[in-house]
Amino acid sequence: MAYFSSDRLMSFFLLFGIEAPLACAFMYWLSGVVDATCPASDTARMTWILQRLFLTVVPSFSYLWGAMRAFDADTKAEDPFAGVETKRWQTFQKILTNNTEQVIIFVPIIISLAMVCPCESWAAVPTFLYSFVIGRALFGAGYFIPAFQSPFAPWFTLYGWARSPGMNLTLYPANFALCMAAYYLSAAGECDVPDAPAKKFLGIF
Repeated sequence: MAYFSSDRLMSFFLLFGIEAPLACAFMYWLSGVVDATCPASDTARMTWILQRLFLTVVPSFSYLWGAMRAFDADTKAEDPFAGVETKRWQTFQKILTNNTEQVIIFVPIIISLAMVCPCESWAAVPTFLYSFVIGRALFGAGYFIPAFQSPFAPWFTLYGWARSPGMNLTLYPANFALCMAAYYLSAAGECDVPDAPAKKFLGIF
């Protein structure tokens, strides 16, 4: 079985030469769809982001049932020390573990960005938030799309290709939000930062 990382050059080309631009293009499109109305105060900003943070765990709940031991095919799996869990259970558990890790990383980043970004760049907050949520859902779904024989080999024959789009829509929103929050915080975190560079950030806002 070929893995995504078997050919490093091919992997980096796929990740950064094709999937990265596609992820950014999707976020560009999404930025034109989301409501970019900037909340009027810091309290309104915090309220806005807190009201929507539950979305970051919705993908986890959509896959949660698969990690319940009582639903595993082998009843012995109810014993967490028996080591008889099916591959399906292990797959769902990996999805939940990864989702938990990514949410813990993303939540403080997006809260920070929501509090320090200038109003002119507010669209970045909902764009990154919704991109992350969509990415998490796609990442989990990607576990169930197997590698197959493709006439476009090595395209779509690598084991991890189906999870990669979801991971990109997790990785880039989190990284971009982190960089923007760090920049605006270094600029005193004021909403009226002059000549907001996020308008030019990746050319999407």
